[in-house]
Amino acid sequence: LDLPKGSEFDRIMLQEDIVLGQRIREYNIYVVDHSEGDGRLRQLLAQPGQAVGRKRIHLLPFVYHVDKDKDQTMVLEITKSVAPPQIKHFGIYAPCYPENETWSMTQVS
Repeated sequence: LDLPKGSEFDRIMLQEDIVLGQRIREYNIYVVDHSEGDGRLRQLLAQPGQAVGRKRIHLLPFVYHVDKDKDQTMVLEITKSVAPPQIKHFGIYAPCYPENETWSMTQVS
């Protein structure tokens, strides 16, 4: 997945085509920086993801900022599956509120 230069995201969504059943059992997600020439990997998940199923949304504990001057891609590495995986969607989403703003829920009486 090519990351748009200058973009930012804090959510990653995966979907399997589950017509033939859930197949993915374990995976990792990386960002690859192609600008350095060595294809340096940065793991985005603290631990490997498990079963994707119909939909899995990962909320990162940080906002990832894609550099305006670097070519970066996101890679989904499937490390365990019960059959060949059928990925329906793999995408990133921008934060719902500004990074410097905290979100809180207020009780209504």
